[in-house]
Amino acid sequence: MAAKEQIITRFNRGAKTYHQAAHLQAQIAKNLSHHLIGVQADDILEIGCGTGLFTQYLLKTFPQSNVLLTDISPSMIEECRQQFRELSPTAFACVDGETLHELPSFDLIVSSMTLHWFNAFQSSVQRIQQKLKKNGRFIFAMLTDYSLHEWQNMCDYFNYPIATPAFPSLIQLKNQFPEFTFRVEEIKEIYSNAHTFLKTLKFLGATAARPEYTPLASNQLRHLIHHFDHEISITYEVVYGEYQA
Repeated sequence: MAAKEQIITRFNRGAKTYHQAAHLQAQIAKNLSHHLIGVQADDILEIGCGTGLFTQYLLKTFPQSNVLLTDISPSMIEECRQQFRELSPTAFACVDGETLHELPSFDLIVSSMTLHWFNAFQSSVQRIQQKLKKNGRFIFAMLTDYSLHEWQNMCDYFNYPIATPAFPSLIQLKNQFPEFTFRVEEIKEIYSNAHTFLKTLKFLGATAARPEYTPLASNQLRHLIHHFDHEISITYEVVYGEYQA
C-alpha cells in the first residue's frame, strides 16, 4: 500500500478539485446509499467522508442522528465542513480510519471508496467491527484488485511498473470476512486518452503509489501518453459490503 503521509499529501492537494472530477465516486456513493434503507441508527461514523459525496445521503437519511464525519485529509474535512457545517448534530474530525481506538462505539459505520487505501487492511476492518454496538451495522463500498486492469496492461506493454496500490481481491475479502455479505458491480469509465485518465486521478488526489514503485522518467511518461492518445476504457470492480454485529 501507499505510505500514509503520501496519501494525506495527495488528497490534500486534490481537495479543491475532487468534487468536479469524482463522477465515478458520486455514482458509487449513490449506489451505496440504497444500503441505508431500513437501517436504524442514533450514533453514526463515516470513515473517509472526503468532500461529502456519500455524506449527503447519510445526513438526509438520518437527520436526527449524531453523525461523526472523518477523513485522514485535513483539507478534505474542511471541504466537507463547508458543505454541512449548519447541520446539527454533525461533528467533524481528522481521523485515520485505521486507528479508531479513541472513538466510542456506533450503531452504524459507513465508508465509501476508502477502505482500499488501508495499509493493514484485515486488522483495520476487524477494529472497525469492534467499534459497533450490539446489532450495529458496517456498510461500505471499495475497489478490488481487478480494478484498473486495463491501465496495468498499458504499463505492461512498455514493461513499466504500475503505481496503483495493491487493492484486496474479492476472493481475499470473502476468505477474510466470511460473515460479511458482498455484492459486486463492474463500472466502466471512458476517458478520451491516457492523459485525461491520469489528470482525473490527479484532480481526485488518488495518485499515492505503492511503496516499491519507482516513478517513471518524464520521457517514459510522455512515451506512454503519446502511444495511448486515443479513447480508453477503464474498469472499476466495486464491492458493496455489509456486516451486522
